[in-house]
Amino acid sequence: MLLFCNNPDKWQLGAYTKIGFFETDADLLYQDEIHGSLIEQIDQIMEVLHLKYMKAKITYEGMQRIERYFVPDEALREALLNALCHKQYESGIPIQISVYEDRLYIANCGRLPENWTIENLMTKHASKPYNPGIANVYYLAGFIENWGRGVEKICSACKSYGAPLPEYTVNPGDIMIKFTASEDMLISNTLKGVTERVTVRVTVKVTEKEQEVLSLLC
Repeated sequence: MLLFCNNPDKWQLGAYTKIGFFETDADLLYQDEIHGSLIEQIDQIMEVLHLKYMKAKITYEGMQRIERYFVPDEALREALLNALCHKQYESGIPIQISVYEDRLYIANCGRLPENWTIENLMTKHASKPYNPGIANVYYLAGFIENWGRGVEKICSACKSYGAPLPEYTVNPGDIMIKFTASEDMLISNTLKGVTERVTVRVTVKVTEKEQEVLSLLC
């Protein structure tokens, strides 16, 4: 039902994903909900994040335009698959993705295997999915490898991309991953600098014009 039904949250409360854009922790500017089967949600989430929530920094290699987001696609997709695969759906709480200009959080109701710590999660470990049925279908669909290498792949993708390594927060009832933008990927800061330079130049021109007018009047 979760994997293939068009509207699984009709029978399972919270079987969807919420995405929100925040200016500060207290200021939510807009949000979306991604519904549908767990097979379909992953591509829909990636599409909405790219088109509406994340700014791409554009560079050029010859005539080719290159668009880069502050979170590498491979790492983001793997983190989303982990959330969808390991979530405690019986909680009735949707996966929550919080996007800021310089960071992104993915939080879901889940827990580590018994006696595991964050140290176990960040090192070599066996595959112990909370939902083996979902993990098996994701494996058969080619979405995951089912070897417990999800976190390793996320960190490797971030290193190759030149992005900071993600941070994990594990609470008794939920797990959250945080991606942070590197300094060179902060588009808002770049735009602010350009605006300040333009403002200064305009002010100087106006001042010179005023001086010319005053000299004529005198």
